[in-house]
Amino acid sequence: MSSQSVLHAPHSARETAVASSVFAGIASFFTAIGHARHAQFTYERLARMSDAELANQGLTRNDLPRYAFESAFGSH
Repeated sequence: MSSQSVLHAPHSARETAVASSVFAGIASFFTAIGHARHAQFTYERLARMSDAELANQGLTRNDLPRYAFESAFGSH
């Protein structure tokens, strides 16, 4: 069997499922990184506000971690 025919050999359903699962895990990982960066950006933006500006948004400094997390990952 030539190396070219090995490269084009059909994949089993199990191999396809494993590869799909691996790629889904990688995609999920990078999605979570994106959400975490959004939470960090939101927290830092709000932390730069004065207490009065936060109050106008209905927030206190104690609310910032929860608010940033929920804005990025959704409320649970």
